Amino acid sequence: MKIVIVDDDCLVTEALKTILQINGDVEVAATGIDGEDACRLYRQYCPDVLLMDIRMKGMNGLEASEHILQEYPEAKILLLTTFLDDEYIVKALRLGAKGYLLKQDYASILPALQAVNLGQTVFGKEIVSKIPDLIRKEEKFDYSSYGINEREQEIIRLIADGYSNREIAAELFLSEGTIRNYLSAILDKLQLRDRTQVAVFYYQHRRIIIKKIYNYVEKGAREEAYTGKKACDEADRREKWEDERRYQALGKRKEKRQMYLIERHVRRRFLMNQYYVN
Repeated sequence: MKIVIVDDDCLVTEALKTILQINGDVEVAATGIDGEDACRLYRQYCPDVLLMDIRMKGMNGLEASEHILQEYPEAKILLLTTFLDDEYIVKALRLGAKGYLLKQDYASILPALQAVNLGQTVFGKEIVSKIPDLIRKEEKFDYSSYGINEREQEIIRLIADGYSNREIAAELFLSEGTIRNYLSAILDKLQLRDRTQVAVFYYQHRRIIIKKIYNYVEKGAREEAYTGKKACDEADRREKWEDERRYQALGKRKEKRQMYLIERHVRRRFLMNQYYVN
């Protein structure tokens, strides 16, 4: 598997190169320091997988991914970063990147590269923990197109949860009259008749949002399990290899010890025979 590594931190690049080349299946064809290098090196080497940082000076990893994927739609790009940023995650997924991992998760990098090379998509477990934030951000964006502010959005959520006007007022420390005014404004902006339609609108909207991120979230969860299994299998293989090496070394020491005892025994018998003969 031929890969190209692009990261503006030379120490990280060299560390990754050393770690990955321990495995005989990985060839690091080239390294770069920014997005422009990524575009140039991809055209030059056409790697099986491009392993790239996101935050870099000049052209960043996302911009480079966009350029590369426009020119090479089948390109396999695995983004590796120290930053868990919602905006970056969403944009990377929408661009068509094949994975998003944190640099701290070194054990998963090699299995992730192998999975991406096989055409799978890999996301770290941190992606799953960010799903609620992704959903909320999508909600804010969508509601703004209707002129719904944050307070009105909160009231919509409480209505959908079955709260009465009195309960909403108590929850938000407002008067019932204020809640009624908010509700009238919400109905007018959404062009709905009553609070029941508000609740239906809310849950329909949530289903749309969840459906928009369902594919890459579910796939990310599956690939995370796959990546974790591959990492465990690799760790087990290395542990068995270490055990076998220690066992062989121990066997050689035992064999050497036995040969020494045999030689000593033979030498003693020879000396004894020599003594009795004399």
